[in-house]
Amino acid sequence: MFCKLISRLMRGTGGCSFEYVQDKTDPGVFYERSNEQDLCKNPLVTVRLVAYNHEKWIEEAIESVVCQECPFEYEILVLEDCSTDRTREICFQMQQKYPQKIRVVYGARNEKGRKIQARTLACARGKYVAMLEGDDYWDDKKKLAKQIACIRETGSLGCVAYYSTLIDGKKEDRSVSEWGREVRLLSQKDVLRHYLHTSTYVFNLEAYRSMIGRYGQIAKWYDTTMLNIFANDYPLALCPERLSVYRYTGEGIYSSLQAWKKMVHGVCILLDLYRTLPSPGKRMVAKDIFKLACRCTVCRFEQSPVDGNIRWRFFLVACAMSCNIWTPLFGPVIALFRLRKCWKKRRGELIRVID
Repeated sequence: MFCKLISRLMRGTGGCSFEYVQDKTDPGVFYERSNEQDLCKNPLVTVRLVAYNHEKWIEEAIESVVCQECPFEYEILVLEDCSTDRTREICFQMQQKYPQKIRVVYGARNEKGRKIQARTLACARGKYVAMLEGDDYWDDKKKLAKQIACIRETGSLGCVAYYSTLIDGKKEDRSVSEWGREVRLLSQKDVLRHYLHTSTYVFNLEAYRSMIGRYGQIAKWYDTTMLNIFANDYPLALCPERLSVYRYTGEGIYSSLQAWKKMVHGVCILLDLYRTLPSPGKRMVAKDIFKLACRCTVCRFEQSPVDGNIRWRFFLVACAMSCNIWTPLFGPVIALFRLRKCWKKRRGELIRVID
């Protein structure tokens, strides 16, 4: 009921909507281009590489995986999501260049990520699945070897690592200083409080399959949602090295959004987690929902002081009332006070302009 209310409040604003479905295991109709006789027979790791309109970067991403130095076999499963540029053509060329490693899976229409999880489960042959997007790349030739060694050392079922961001040609290290440089297991709180990029994820395939099956009611498997749920159910290790690069292009589904829409995206992720996680996790998520909803409402108000204000006030109230903490009474009052203050400031600016 609450999720339907949120969808109704957000309709027409360009934000994210919610839908909850029963079956998330149907991969839909898809095709595969590969040379079965040339492929490795028993890959330990399947590298899932998602490609959509990545013609500028997809070759670099694939090459960064092909050049991995591992004491085990691995395969590259390229999931091409019906791009409108030359991405599919380049993927086919790379498959012909490296037929012993690459399989290209593609469909007849763009699924916007809805079938990606199911196709991964249907096609992956490895014991582990590593993840990468077509506009990012791995920065260490021993990335896979290091993370698999980390999993074996800790007895965990998954592994993440530090990464760098690449913005306008400048790299910036995204290590978490409080975690240090030692291999360790991460708690649910660790994962919730710090962002870890998709390009560093390595999961045990059976644990990954079990997680998708258990939480099939979640319609949109955002990366952060997936990692938080995995960390709640299974031991997750940290490989304390910078192993990959997140390329911030400004053209991605998330990076191209306006600031207030990014906040809506964040609220959507947190609401999914609040609905899914057990009580200890719910309390942390509830506080984050309230904080982000306040920021989202004020940000939207500042960008457009007339259009959509009432809608966003109701959105904030709904978010606050969804949290089983003190916010149902004080949250909306505080947010509306901030809105009133913001409106007075904008009104003063308009009067000065008119004068």
